[in-house]
Amino acid sequence: MVKAEILSTDTPRQTGKEGNMTDEIPAVPSPESNPEAITPEIIDENDAGMMETAGDEFFPEDDPLVDGSAEDENPDQNLIDEAVAFINTTITAMIENAALKIGDYLLARFFDGDIELAVSRNPYKNVSFNRLCRRPDIPLTRREMGLMVRMAFQEHELIDRGVDTSLLLISHKRYLTQAPNGPAKYALVNDCIREGWSARQLNARIQQMKLAGLVRENPTYLNDNIVSGYKKTMTRLVEGTPLPELLSTQEGLYRLELQTVLDLKQSALQWMAGLEAKQRECAALIEQLDYTVEHPNS
Repeated sequence: MVKAEILSTDTPRQTGKEGNMTDEIPAVPSPESNPEAITPEIIDENDAGMMETAGDEFFPEDDPLVDGSAEDENPDQNLIDEAVAFINTTITAMIENAALKIGDYLLARFFDGDIELAVSRNPYKNVSFNRLCRRPDIPLTRREMGLMVRMAFQEHELIDRGVDTSLLLISHKRYLTQAPNGPAKYALVNDCIREGWSARQLNARIQQMKLAGLVRENPTYLNDNIVSGYKKTMTRLVEGTPLPELLSTQEGLYRLELQTVLDLKQSALQWMAGLEAKQRECAALIEQLDYTVEHPNS
């Protein structure tokens, strides 16, 4: 069975003259419009075995090439490339269609269309859904099914706001589920489509937007991160590199080449100068911290 890791596919979409993305994925028939379209019907095991082996007679895995064949010597590379592109885009369209369809089903049947309940971190939000996630006979994890639910809800939200979602790759839609809902998100979607951003470019903008939101909601967030990072760096500087045993004895140093000894001495002098500068920096910091404690900013 096909795993939902394909949701992370970041297949580049062809662009038009202005660099915008264009939808080259062929339409996938729906069960309503085409009764013969793929449906989740259970296939009998014997039938499945016949399906797996039916093509072996005509397309064996180890079909030997016939020496001297003109066709073998001159393959149609353009045709091969076209087939690869068609197969990949068709599979991507099928996966996206399946993900949205599963997400719609789960949202409606298990959460009564309530997206807030669906994305809640409450582990007891739906006993039936929890049991479904534990079933060993489905090829999806809880995380993957949760992503499908969020993508399906998001799809309806974007369409309701007039967004042509066919211009977004499935990887764009996956990253967009991380963006806080609101006008800023919908403006971001329009920018993405207009500028032809890749999924990675979109994700970078989303992370910037999330960080800006954290700083606005909690002004100490960025300050605390800066202080924590400086403390970790200084701790590694002081404690992280013990002197190797080879360099701690005269006998060990005699085992080194002369040029190595000279180079090491030069480096040690640079380290000592750097450490002395750090020592002065720390002394000045301590003085400023003391002043801050004694004279609080009112």
